[in-house]
Amino acid sequence: MISGGAVVLMHDLHTKTAERTIGAGCCTRSATNSAATAEHHIEARDSPDFVSHEAILVRSAFSRLERISVFVTRALSADDIVGLPFSLSTSSPQKLGARKDEFEARLRARLAELSPDGQFIELAEMTALIATRAGRTTMKYSVSIDVPNLDDGLKFYRDALGLAEIARPIPIYAVLKSVAMQRLG
Repeated sequence: MISGGAVVLMHDLHTKTAERTIGAGCCTRSATNSAATAEHHIEARDSPDFVSHEAILVRSAFSRLERISVFVTRALSADDIVGLPFSLSTSSPQKLGARKDEFEARLRARLAELSPDGQFIELAEMTALIATRAGRTTMKYSVSIDVPNLDDGLKFYRDALGLAEIARPIPIYAVLKSVAMQRLG
């Protein structure tokens, strides 16, 4: 916990490489262009008037910013990649509605072009932008992440970030702790 409070913004970035490496959003933008309309927040981010999270936070009570990250790689099948956009609010089955099947077909066709055997490697940088009140010199990080499947999420965060489960107060909630470091950053 951080006395005085904190704001943490999580994000993943995908590095482009020459191999059959793919970011989770690599093919989804082209597949969604005709299957779904652009979301307001995506259009706003491309606007010349866009103000970044960092610019907003440095002018707020939470003006001390720190970014931490870890690089991860994992093998993905075409089925894994097709499932990822369905977990996002901008391309969920509910959002796509009747366009879901068209979206999935376009995405699968694009994936088949990139890798006929349907196998990919994801190279991602998982980042956290941590904003605390000015004057704080040390922090103990606590992050809450919602995952579609708890067991899959636990495996990912254990393998990718070296986190270990230390408690499960209820069946759908787990508490993890870094086994390698007391303080990240």
